[in-house]
Amino acid sequence: MGELLLCHPEEEGLFEALDSSTVRNVPKEVKIRAVHLLRNVNRLYGRTFGFILILGYRRCWEKYLVEMGLENRPLIDASIMDSSGLQTLVQGRRNDGAIIMDDYGKVIRTKIYVDIPVMKILRELGYWKSPFAVPKGTRHHTALAASYALSNASEGVCVVTSSEEDGSIRIFERGKILYSPLQKEMETMPVYRQATMEKFL
Repeated sequence: MGELLLCHPEEEGLFEALDSSTVRNVPKEVKIRAVHLLRNVNRLYGRTFGFILILGYRRCWEKYLVEMGLENRPLIDASIMDSSGLQTLVQGRRNDGAIIMDDYGKVIRTKIYVDIPVMKILRELGYWKSPFAVPKGTRHHTALAASYALSNASEGVCVVTSSEEDGSIRIFERGKILYSPLQKEMETMPVYRQATMEKFL
């Protein structure tokens, strides 16, 4: 399947946001590639799909990753950095759950429920009301919580979502909305405080 190369009016804001990232173990070009592929899937089919991509996999996450079934799973060991990347997301466009990847965009697990206490984590972060300017569901709240709870001081997690409702792309790192098409979502975010998963269990 051929890949689409698209320019997007929000690209400048994306690059600026990524320049401020403190998650260095996931390279900037991998994050940009994830955003491009999500936009391309939506454009390819002329409609929007919901995705949650979690970059920065570590083995210690395994007890929090629950498989949601084997049907229609994207390709394991594919990489978003080569020609298999678009095919992987195309196959996963109707699946619920997260796609888990390593620092460099290689797919480790697919169709995954992240079993963490989302609302407890968000309250710990200081989000007593939704940080989103428009209503968002479980996918986006889980992404925000996971970006905090699965990180540590030296190695962070980058979570990229696509909204099923409007196709908007967001990037979450260390419990903050690093990038959003809505500027006000990136303003006045709580300061990152180090946590381990055990704190929330």
